[in-house]
Amino acid sequence: MNFAELYKNNRHAVTRALTAMWCGETNNTSQQAYAKQLKEEVIPELFAPKDSIPVAQCMNLYKSVFSVPAEQAKSIVGELWKNEFDPYEHQYQCWNTLLNERTSDDKPKSICVTTGTGSGKTECFMMPLIYDLLQNPKQNEIQALFLYPLNALMEDQKERMEELLVGTDIITYTVYNGDLPEDEPNPTDTSDEANRLRRRIAQIRGEYIEDGETKYRFAHMVYTRKMVRSNPPNIILTNPTMLEYILLRDKDRVLTVRDKKSLRWIAIDETHSYNGAGAAEIAMLLRRVLIAFNVQASDIRFATSSATFGNGADPVKEREQLQEFVAGITGLKKDQVVPIGGERIGENEIPNNHDEERWKLIFHKDYVSLDELFPGNNSVEEKLQLMDEMCERAEASKMKVKVHYFHRVPNNGLFIRLNEHNDGAFKIYDKNVISEDEAVESPLLELSRCKQCGEFLAVARITLSGAEYGKYEPVEADDSDIFDLIDNEEDNSEKKYAIIGLSDVSNQFGDNNVSLVFQDGRLNTMDPGFQGEWHLVANTHRCCPYCNSKVTKSGDHD
Repeated sequence: MNFAELYKNNRHAVTRALTAMWCGETNNTSQQAYAKQLKEEVIPELFAPKDSIPVAQCMNLYKSVFSVPAEQAKSIVGELWKNEFDPYEHQYQCWNTLLNERTSDDKPKSICVTTGTGSGKTECFMMPLIYDLLQNPKQNEIQALFLYPLNALMEDQKERMEELLVGTDIITYTVYNGDLPEDEPNPTDTSDEANRLRRRIAQIRGEYIEDGETKYRFAHMVYTRKMVRSNPPNIILTNPTMLEYILLRDKDRVLTVRDKKSLRWIAIDETHSYNGAGAAEIAMLLRRVLIAFNVQASDIRFATSSATFGNGADPVKEREQLQEFVAGITGLKKDQVVPIGGERIGENEIPNNHDEERWKLIFHKDYVSLDELFPGNNSVEEKLQLMDEMCERAEASKMKVKVHYFHRVPNNGLFIRLNEHNDGAFKIYDKNVISEDEAVESPLLELSRCKQCGEFLAVARITLSGAEYGKYEPVEADDSDIFDLIDNEEDNSEKKYAIIGLSDVSNQFGDNNVSLVFQDGRLNTMDPGFQGEWHLVANTHRCCPYCNSKVTKSGDHD
């Protein structure tokens, strides 16, 4: 693997793609000014930005189970382990701790698994959890909660869940987040909205056709909120925000039936990401969950994951600190929490040359910055070249390493301020971030392009009446196209969506355009007949201020 060459090729590909996305078909001097700014100032900073230096990660495999025979380890989770290879030692330790070990007062033990990325952490807790529920099934009762910080992680877990539930029909689950539909459409409803909902549900369930028959990849999933309430699933995958809603909403109270005391498991992914106020919030949330289900923390198996430990000067102290941290969040006693790490193979293969200390850093840490491995002012490409040379010298060993580097794709938008423009182009920002010491009277607005004429535009909501006349604000983040947003606007709203561009003539082409000037944080109407200098031009009638094309909700121009 040539890291430096791969980095250089990817940088070129990303730059070329972003340039094509944002700088294609520049038809006039204004658009060319935007293209120049993007090519020279913005796009180069999106790929591997200075605040996101690449990191190296050890990819050596973990040691397979060795403390007991492999077949004995697999038997703990019944027939759920279907892999040809043996489980890792840390997976066996997790299974045994969660299913077989008890405290001195006969309470179940919980774990915090601390192995690195790609070490099978999900199997560490999902397999014993599923095995336990299969042995103790309770129809229409919530027995397990999975908490994830990102919806994308939940989608990945659906795949794992289904693999473990193949051939069973007694365990159900749901992904309870903002994407879960309230209900299925009426079978007789043929409206566009109903058909969109049907397509959405089909996607959520993984619908496909095989031999002319409709089948579902996620056959064990409860796929509407109404179904969740009427027939609660055994497992709920959710995030802290949605769990908060579940506890607060009257219509969701049926999910927490106090007299059943059904809850047995709580799995928390990336526990170490909760720190400071976040740790206090998740701790309070979990205590409210326990109250809602009328159970004690000591009766719940908590399966958590965290960053690696044991690499510092005092591994014993680190272990105790981790136990205290997890116990503090969950409400457990410290002796109920068992931190479980893993051992990678190949430590005795670390090359005995001038790279030895670097390899030790990579081997014992989950991620190591290139700056830590190769201090100095070398460029990223130069440091990756040094990494390539280091790997070449270690070819005879079993050391394996991966390098992660990052680039920001402007999927979340490029941004401008209405009071910062020059030669017909707004100054472009690649992040919607304002530093704490930055006093800004003009908010950042999302930049877009008209699909018809290619002009660069911003969108804001402007107050057009009363004492607040001329005040404006950015449009809230949304996955919709900007023109979809303004097409859904209420006609009687005091705040209007305005599509804003720049012009150097008094009335830019288009009906209902108005020339504006930025003054004291507000937008004021300019004197009629003004021309000769670049100024703001806005349209509040759902039209591009340049070409006058109106974009409908479907994206078609009138």
